[in-house]
Amino acid sequence: MNKTYSLFKKCILTITAVTLLIAAAALGMLLLVLSKNIFDSYDKLKIILIVFIFAALIILANAFVLYFMFRKLTKTLEQITKLSDSITSGEFKDKVSASGIEEFHQLELSLNSLAETVQKSDNVKNQFVSNVCHELRTPLTSVSGFIDGIIDGTIPSDKESQYLRLISNEVKRLTRLTNLLLNLEQLETGTIKPVMQNTDVISIIVDILNTFEKSINKKNIEILGLDAGKRTVFADKDMLYQIMYNLIENAVKFTPENGYIEFAFNDDKKYSKISVKNNGEGLTESERKKVFNRFYKTDSSRAKDAIGAGLGLNIVKSIISIHKGTIDVDSIEGEYTQFSFSIPKSSI
Repeated sequence: MNKTYSLFKKCILTITAVTLLIAAAALGMLLLVLSKNIFDSYDKLKIILIVFIFAALIILANAFVLYFMFRKLTKTLEQITKLSDSITSGEFKDKVSASGIEEFHQLELSLNSLAETVQKSDNVKNQFVSNVCHELRTPLTSVSGFIDGIIDGTIPSDKESQYLRLISNEVKRLTRLTNLLLNLEQLETGTIKPVMQNTDVISIIVDILNTFEKSINKKNIEILGLDAGKRTVFADKDMLYQIMYNLIENAVKFTPENGYIEFAFNDDKKYSKISVKNNGEGLTESERKKVFNRFYKTDSSRAKDAIGAGLGLNIVKSIISIHKGTIDVDSIEGEYTQFSFSIPKSSI
């Protein structure tokens, strides 16, 4: 912690001390002259001259102290003005160096803190735009691919209706996703209320897997755990779709060739629990702690996707929170990653 001093108190004390010292010296000399009992006009003139000289010394000394104080103040104010101008122009690297002046100490701390806060806010804004573009790009890429497949004949005519249905689902998902992104802050504060209803999660998972059909087939990923029959979850259907989409998207992205994605469903008296597990690189302990943070992206995800999601899992956690549920991640490096979330079976 930097030590501070009051410049004004120091200035006053210095001026007082200098004044007293010079005045004491002048008084001493005056007394010395007067003690000789020399009172002719010439000696009186000398006494008056000496007193004026000491008075001038007092004025000069005090002027020097005041000059030093104002120079220190001016230098500090110039730094503060420079930092303010930098913040206004969008530059946040400059900082006010600690002057040690008590009167400016809190202002310096506040301005440096403001610069850091504005810089972080600017970084978050840029990162938000990048991640939102990614979140919107994913369904648009799927729609574009399906349409191109229909146009160029890659998708046979007897399956066109199936893929048109997928395109319709992706457009609807894009609309839902846009609404979620526009209301992300409301989502996190819980002001958006879910429309709760009994929803078949298996059918949602199957629809989502169909949108990733190309990637799944290319990597020869085995899908496990969907032979459980109908599984009903009490949740907002659109929000549940968004949860599963983000978890499945991550699983497909990080599952290696010839790997697997496994779904598990467990119920107790109060909660419905759903797990999505995939083999692969796994997560480190540090990554597990940060993986739900907004805009956080693991090193492995950076390697696989330069733009990265960074927002999907944060949205997932927010949606589950407003459902009064919980989500956690379990992972072993080099083996698997598993996301598991629980949602109440009824309103609590």
